[in-house]
Amino acid sequence: MGQAMIGGGGTAGRPKVLYEEDGRIGRITLNRPEVMNAIDDDLPGALSAAVARADADPGVHVMVLAGNGPAFDWTGNQPFGPT
Repeated sequence: MGQAMIGGGGTAGRPKVLYEEDGRIGRITLNRPEVMNAIDDDLPGALSAAVARADADPGVHVMVLAGNGPAFDWTGNQPFGPT
């Protein structure tokens, strides 16, 4: 099982997307829990790179997309909570 960090620039130098192989499964995790995995300008490119990595590996047969933290995704970098 191998893990890669894709798309730097997250909080405290943490990558915005994690990629991990577990046998025939490629696990892609959005890694911005502090903003409920909101999509910013860099996230689509990092997500695309993770998908391309899984797609290029003939041993990966399934891709799983998940979000780190309490939410899978918040639509864009919009404020959340009461306004």
